[in-house]
Amino acid sequence: GIAGGCGITPFRSIAKSIVEGILDIDLILFYGCNKKEDIIFYNEYKELEKNSDGKFKVVYVLAEEDLEGFEQGFITSDLIRRYTDIEKKSFFICGPQGLYNFIDKELVKENIERKFIRKEVFGEIKDIEKYEGFPQDATEERFNVKVHIGDDSKTIPAKATESLLVALERAGLCPPSGCRSGACGLCRSLLIDGNVYIPKDVDGRRMADIQFGYIHPCSTFPVSDVEMIVSREA
Repeated sequence: GIAGGCGITPFRSIAKSIVEGILDIDLILFYGCNKKEDIIFYNEYKELEKNSDGKFKVVYVLAEEDLEGFEQGFITSDLIRRYTDIEKKSFFICGPQGLYNFIDKELVKENIERKFIRKEVFGEIKDIEKYEGFPQDATEERFNVKVHIGDDSKTIPAKATESLLVALERAGLCPPSGCRSGACGLCRSLLIDGNVYIPKDVDGRRMADIQFGYIHPCSTFPVSDVEMIVSREA
């Protein structure tokens, strides 16, 4: 696990389940903070470590202090390798967007497949025009989206700065959806034609889906006219 700031909170229940024997996994949690005083649940996590029979460990990483018993700096792939075999692990990440951006680059260097990386999600993507790589000349554009649902087809309008899922819902089409941020894949649809923008930071598609043209409409933004097949309405 990798956490930053308040992102350590979801790992609390996982650690408790390990200690209580409910969950049979080994968890190494890399937790980044600026200073020791910023650490949340420090004493509780120490107690959980002590009672875990070696199945749960926290590595504290301080950005602004160099103290005995703590790592100093940032959570890098080199640091992770010092504690575990990075190729044989799944990564669960929770924290601020800056942490996601940094860790993504570190794991890319290690050729970790995206299917082994899971992130806590925080709902609908906002201000897409501020994301790296978004075509700024499309910001004010509106496009036509031809949608196929079963035997029916319909063409709807969509703004470049709103996700395809929002455009579908505005038009009265309500495909299944869950996280609304690209992770769960419940809204998975097939892109037949057209150009779209998908932020790398939230692209939760499997490699096979990318290869065969599947998208997650909740994290996909049209930058041309688009044609797509979506699941039947829930």
